[in-house]
Amino acid sequence: MDLSKFYASDEPESLERTPVPAGHYLAVISDTESRLTRKAQESGNKNDGFYLSITFDIIEGPCQGRKVFHNVNLLNQNEKAVQIGRHELAAIYRALGLENVKTDEELRDKPLMIETFIEVSDGFPDTARVKKFSASQGAPVQATAKPTSWDTSGDDDTPF
Repeated sequence: MDLSKFYASDEPESLERTPVPAGHYLAVISDTESRLTRKAQESGNKNDGFYLSITFDIIEGPCQGRKVFHNVNLLNQNEKAVQIGRHELAAIYRALGLENVKTDEELRDKPLMIETFIEVSDGFPDTARVKKFSASQGAPVQATAKPTSWDTSGDDDTPF
């Protein structure tokens, strides 16, 4: 890639970055990636934790083109984190009208509604977080069967 025509002095030193305001947005999942938790990275053992990193692209309204990021815990030493993650993944499936998928790529490019809130933390910038997922048209689609458990024994690949 030729960068010879780019000059840092032509750009402002900082860019005002504000989170997407709290609200309801029509979005699609544009990217997904299975990632190891910090603990798993440090230990080198994937069984210490992994999560699904999801990028939502807002496709309608005044925030069209903006992105919202969300992580779904799938394996973690904290059982409550796993319970929340499984609940969130099930809600995403229902919002997309899915019951079961083989890969995370099947979640992409289908519309759903996300509801965001602003998380305020001392020492960190405010961040838009997703608190709810629902179908893009009317009520969320209800699943009819329970999801299976994650089985990581004897398997070097994460389920995604």
